[in-house]
Amino acid sequence: PGKVAIAAIATPLELAGLAVLGLTGKKDVAREKGMALFGRLAGGAGLRGFYTILLDCGKKELARVLRVLLAAPTPIAFHCTAGKDRTGCVAMIVMLLCGATSEQVIETYAMSERLITAEAETAIRGIAAAGFPEEFLFGTPPEVMEYTLTWFHKRFGTVEAYCLDHLGLSAEEVDGLRSKFSEPAQG
Repeated sequence: PGKVAIAAIATPLELAGLAVLGLTGKKDVAREKGMALFGRLAGGAGLRGFYTILLDCGKKELARVLRVLLAAPTPIAFHCTAGKDRTGCVAMIVMLLCGATSEQVIETYAMSERLITAEAETAIRGIAAAGFPEEFLFGTPPEVMEYTLTWFHKRFGTVEAYCLDHLGLSAEEVDGLRSKFSEPAQG
């Protein structure tokens, strides 16, 4: 009790897998320029495109986050800057592993919009200054997660297949995540 582990991904660029575009790991590319470019790349497809890029291209980072969650003591708090996009994708994976329905995932995601804190609002305004489209800032429209889930299941089949085949987690890690988050946190 009283212990909180925080698992966060360093930057949206890392999770988006933009290393394949040569944007991360180079000292001559400013983070702000990279974020602005990512905003333009994903901006044409809005949050739908952003989430599919996160889930498809951010496999190294997502696997790392899931492993941190597995290893961390409970209860666990995890978040990103706004607590809705990267966090929403990680929460979607964990919820699906634990047997949540698509409807439950969508409902939980949509609730995030009402829970964004003043601290997150300040951070989100900084993201806006880096060039992210307005849609990325505060909204968690249910239709975005509905689209993401439909795309996810068409692309990967099951969440187990995604974790095993796409993220490279072991069966033991997948079972461990499911077991850890399907039961109440032990004090």
